[in-house]
Amino acid sequence: MAQATITYNSNNIRTSIDGLKITNITKPALAPKTKTLVEVPGRDYPYDFGNNYKTSFNIKVDIIIEAHYDADNIAEEDNIETKISSLNTFLDYDSSQALVIDGNTYQAQVYDGVDMNINKTRNLATGTITFVCYA
Repeated sequence: MAQATITYNSNNIRTSIDGLKITNITKPALAPKTKTLVEVPGRDYPYDFGNNYKTSFNIKVDIIIEAHYDADNIAEEDNIETKISSLNTFLDYDSSQALVIDGNTYQAQVYDGVDMNINKTRNLATGTITFVCYA
């Protein structure tokens, strides 16, 4: 299976963070819409006064970051903390940015940060990026 192409603020996530691999992407097939259902007397079903405005939704991207492990000789740019710091810089914006996943464009922002789980040998970290999106 080919890796998905994901860019955020015009930067490809896989080439911007060395050792990053995307393991899963969870996104809705259709953006949710507003609804304002009102029961109307004499009608069998409620009437939707909603204007079908699209609402925000989440896209979750599961990732793995690999670092080189050599306890005696590790370059600073290859350690897991530096790579996670690069991910932080890559995602940290005060406003929404263009998120493009395989040609589909969304306005998105990361609000809740990204929790990374680092293994014992400190050469592998896993986490999930949650983009809050607007179509």
